[in-house]
Amino acid sequence: MRVAHAQSCPAKVTDDRVIDMNRVRLPKAETWEGCTVRKILWSAVVVATTTALSILNPGVASAAVPPPIGCRYVGSDPTINIAYGAPLAEAYRYAAVDAANRWNRTPAPGQFRVQQTGANIRVFSFTSQESWWAQVATPLISECTNGYWPRTVEIEFNHRMMDGFSTYQKSVVAVHELGHAYGLDHVEMNCAGRPSVMEQGTEKFSCPLSPPWNDDVIGVQNIY
Repeated sequence: MRVAHAQSCPAKVTDDRVIDMNRVRLPKAETWEGCTVRKILWSAVVVATTTALSILNPGVASAAVPPPIGCRYVGSDPTINIAYGAPLAEAYRYAAVDAANRWNRTPAPGQFRVQQTGANIRVFSFTSQESWWAQVATPLISECTNGYWPRTVEIEFNHRMMDGFSTYQKSVVAVHELGHAYGLDHVEMNCAGRPSVMEQGTEKFSCPLSPPWNDDVIGVQNIY
């Protein structure tokens, strides 16, 4: 599974990665962030997962709590090391560090830290002619056969789609990508209700305060 992020529906591809335009891919089905057409299968998965979470945790309303993606880190309070890949432009290095700090200031389990050795996440930026903003390129979700990431997660930012974003917007996308690394999937929401950084699209850029929001933290707590 790949997760990616964009404003128009790109051509269908058949791999099993997680892509963010925001766009998420499930095996043999996909949804794309920013698209006006959404796949029926994806809607069914969101409804089913949200319902299950509500049953398991009656205190969580069926609002914007992101469901699990199926991959996570080991332990109930993991230390997650972020390393810089090459190439990586300074603007995206800043976004990754800012996103890590934003998650670290919440009650979410775990701690992100920048460390070049023992990387759990490696961050890259480059120009792609595809229409995604950012993506968890590898590993594939299907590789998490035991529910855990089998190797270093590679997060990629696309200069062609994101260089026009503000510094804040780049950070928001990075918070979203680290959410995927935590184990969170996409969720639908609106700013007037209960916001989530795991929303696919631009609405999260204008929500009050700044991400990650409370439902994002609940989503991580549900996993760990």
